[in-house]
Amino acid sequence: MHVQALVKYKFYDFVVNELFNGVPVDLTEPAPVFPEFQRTIDFFDASHKQSVQHDMSPLSTFTTLPEDILTKLTTFLQEAKPNSKFEFSVPNASKEIRTSFHQFFKTLNNPLLESRTGGQNFDLIQLSFHAKMQFPQPSDKARFWNAVLLKQNIDTMQAIDLICNSMRFQKLQNKNINYCGTKDQRGVTQQVVQFPGYIFPEAICQNLPNNIKIGSFTHAHTQIGLGSHEGNQFIVCLRALGLKKCTNIDKGEFIANNLQQIVNIGLLNKFGTQRFGSGVIKTDLMGQALSQGRMRLFVKMLAVNDHGIKNGLTEEQTAFFTKYFATIMADNKIEVLEGEQESTFMKYYDEIKEYVVKNNRPFQLSKVLQILKKPVMEETNESITNAISQAMPINSRTFYFHAFQSRIFNQLCDEINTIDPQNLLSNKYGSVTQVKTTPYTSADLCLPLIGFNTLKELSPVSQFWTEKCQNIMNGLGIENIDGKYRDIFAPGSFRKVYTQVKNMQFAVKAHEVLDQQIVKTKFDNNEMEELIFSTDFESIKQFKTETEQYISIVLKFELDSSCYATEVMAAVLGEGYDKEQQQGYVNDM
Repeated sequence: MHVQALVKYKFYDFVVNELFNGVPVDLTEPAPVFPEFQRTIDFFDASHKQSVQHDMSPLSTFTTLPEDILTKLTTFLQEAKPNSKFEFSVPNASKEIRTSFHQFFKTLNNPLLESRTGGQNFDLIQLSFHAKMQFPQPSDKARFWNAVLLKQNIDTMQAIDLICNSMRFQKLQNKNINYCGTKDQRGVTQQVVQFPGYIFPEAICQNLPNNIKIGSFTHAHTQIGLGSHEGNQFIVCLRALGLKKCTNIDKGEFIANNLQQIVNIGLLNKFGTQRFGSGVIKTDLMGQALSQGRMRLFVKMLAVNDHGIKNGLTEEQTAFFTKYFATIMADNKIEVLEGEQESTFMKYYDEIKEYVVKNNRPFQLSKVLQILKKPVMEETNESITNAISQAMPINSRTFYFHAFQSRIFNQLCDEINTIDPQNLLSNKYGSVTQVKTTPYTSADLCLPLIGFNTLKELSPVSQFWTEKCQNIMNGLGIENIDGKYRDIFAPGSFRKVYTQVKNMQFAVKAHEVLDQQIVKTKFDNNEMEELIFSTDFESIKQFKTETEQYISIVLKFELDSSCYATEVMAAVLGEGYDKEQQQGYVNDM
């Protein structure tokens, strides 16, 4: 049995707040303002009139300057201009007096002004303003800035690329920005991102697009990375249950029982479909090509996929590429096809390469293609992995292998469902101390994640599962993951088979209009009715309306890091989330 519903139908139907330091992150404060940042920009603006009055009287406490020198010095400081210089003589001045001069100029609080001692007899005070835009350090600088990134309808890596491209006065590369995990494009998400401490927050936030906001900056001394968060809080809408207007919840008893069992037992900790991308070629197949040593094939896939996602493909191109890569991936070794198919592909590939390099879009793909000087089929595995390492930050370049790693884990999870729950207690399947069934199955069991270390090193995984894993790899022509290319791979590990869903709550909403917004997001200023969440799952069975309306359920819950909300939604509805299927539902309504 299953219930039809629209899942992730609108981006506001899927809200994610990262759990960091034990609480959901929330953008509540704008970026802090540092006056020296704007002063620096103004100083290098040719149209800006600089006229600052300085109190020169402190000079008289340690020296007496000739009137004409004092006048010129005052004018120089008041009419400061980039690359302007001024020096004056202080005959027979002691070191203490020279030091007093330098200390006085520091009190003027202009970080673009430099003073030094010069002359053969150390009797010159030399002043200069910077010729190029140079920012001071923020006055309360720490090693890092942690901030909250709020975004909608864009994934984390795309958002970070946009942030880097939109910075006008101080520049960053995407590899300089750290984050705990990649959040979906199809949703409204908040997460912690980390910037170097020498960057002014205004430089980051001044020119952002409307679907990205950054704020709630705090100082940090510890670097974050993938998995540094504790998990995520999700608020998701299962829209239009039954795909029709009605007076009660379609299969309400089935949904209520599923929710109760999920809370009591947990669910399989499989990787969700979004792990495998939304392009013409699924990212796990790209990771498989890398693992098979077919680096040239990977570059072909990368060009088609990234260009298609960013710039779009025609229906004809999509159909051709789908068939082309399906044919190649049916064989574990080849990287080209014979005859007209290959010549047609190379024609498309050359057009994509020319467009991407010319427009520098998408940025990372453009960098990879610019580094690779030869035709793609003449490049070596070493030259390709070097190009990927140079052009892509570690989170991006290991993304494809992680997707392949995830697919194999999901295959092993499917095997769990074929084993009698009580047999899971056998040592054959690993260290299991507890199994729950009623009627769902849950066990404290781990399965392997492949990597460039050997599967035998993965404690507490049993030999049964490592052999299963190795057999899957052997079937794909992969004996092991080559540690020589560890820059694009990842070490092996293990992952719990089952996960607990925490703090599960629900709210029911009846509505006349199919796509009516139900969940208020941080981007919304309009007044919306507050949802009332409950844990009384039995009440779902009795819910009724006086007239036929669409009925949606909003779920609010927390998951550990790297666990997928789409798997929770699938367990509630009794079926998985599939983009094409969802579109089919919409077309049928």
